[in-house]
Amino acid sequence: MKNLLNILIRTMQIVKDINPDDVIFFACALAYDNSILWSDDKKLKNQTKVKVLNAQEMNDVLSE
Repeated sequence: MKNLLNILIRTMQIVKDINPDDVIFFACALAYDNSILWSDDKKLKNQTKVKVLNAQEMNDVLSE
């Protein structure tokens, strides 16, 4: 439980100025190494803690 709380605190620090609605998704991605989020939110893509792919990039990955 303590680890979950730490992840949520870290997540809030990262996304609070981007989009607080993304906290739960970002926290899940942050909890697992090498996670990828699918989002067209350019501000979310600018952070460096979790890789974020937009729709076109996701399509490219899934087409490989």
